[in-house]
Amino acid sequence: EMDDLVAVWRAVDAVLEPDDPPMPAEELRGYLFGAPAHKRRSVWLARVDGRPAGLAHTDQELDGVNEAVVEIACILHPRHLRRGVATELVRAALPRVVADGGTSLLGWPLDEAGRALCARLGLTFRSEDRCSRLRVADVDREQQRRWFAGAPGRAAGDRLVGWVGPCPDEWAEAHAEALASLVDAPLDDIEWDPQARTAAQVQDRE
Repeated sequence: EMDDLVAVWRAVDAVLEPDDPPMPAEELRGYLFGAPAHKRRSVWLARVDGRPAGLAHTDQELDGVNEAVVEIACILHPRHLRRGVATELVRAALPRVVADGGTSLLGWPLDEAGRALCARLGLTFRSEDRCSRLRVADVDREQQRRWFAGAPGRAAGDRLVGWVGPCPDEWAEAHAEALASLVDAPLDDIEWDPQARTAAQVQDRE
């Protein structure tokens, strides 16, 4: 079934992010089926007339705090929008959500069809999430030169460290501390209590 999941995901990405390269199948496999120990993820695939039409996945934090709120994502192939596929995917997912102790659903609609589905399900609007993209060609080069020239004075004693793959043990604690500084981002009216990850959890997730 992995080929069908990839087909749906790539078809949606081609609409949402047309300039990005397609997600490799192994990366999607890791995302959908390689959840870290502190997260429970379930996946459903919908087919119409034998062809992949959509997928859904649920994410549940196993942190002892937010486990009753389960995030659900329905991703539909563009040729199957507004044909009831998302409704059937949610109907299939709900018994698992309840069995796993979920009492609330959290979703992030990306378009009008998604907002209409949320309204049919009785979900209420709690927060607006915005994502911005910067075109490198539009960056003010003179501003960048000034920033680079002034950086040594502002960052005296700082050191930039990078790596490929999961965070090395020697930087795991500092990395987790840096990520923990982000948990106080405003959530508006979403009933969620963000929990900082331990260094081991961060490495497990990566």
